[in-house]
Amino acid sequence: MIDEELLEALDSFTASDRQVGKLGELSKELVEARAKEAQLEDELKQHRQHIESISAVAIPEAMDAAGISKFTLDDGTTISAETFYQASIPADTQEKAFDWLEEQGNADIIKHEVKLALKKGQAEEAAAATKALENLGMEPTVAMKVHPSTLRAFVREEIEAGREVDESIKVFVGRRSKIQGVS
Repeated sequence: MIDEELLEALDSFTASDRQVGKLGELSKELVEARAKEAQLEDELKQHRQHIESISAVAIPEAMDAAGISKFTLDDGTTISAETFYQASIPADTQEKAFDWLEEQGNADIIKHEVKLALKKGQAEEAAAATKALENLGMEPTVAMKVHPSTLRAFVREEIEAGREVDESIKVFVGRRSKIQGVS
């Protein structure tokens, strides 16, 4: 006859073996789910690129060729093509861009940004003026920048007024279709 301790050990081994089998199944399921997620993310990225191609290239070009700026579909959806602007100041041309903005009388869109990392109990020091920070033995980081939205608006205004923007500022002007009243 088989010893009862041996039977208990066999039962324990079988339960553990089943747990390991379940763990293996779950691990395989996780690996497959992550692979599917990566595939779906890639498909979504490609789909978004396709949408952008239709919106920013195909429809505006077709509308230009037809000589129209707006049209309405049978279901009441209105399609139009609007101009959009993108602008940035690369780090390697920042000084030149800031000089040019100042020369053009637009220095007010350049902002000085002061950042300081303080410990939790230093609320009083945080309220002190920038000049006082050095007197307190702190080392603030001072940076100059133009907020992206401000730069985009500035570039749009300059271009629409027929003025040139310095080459130190990277500018992209395109058109994108706009859909209103989608049912």
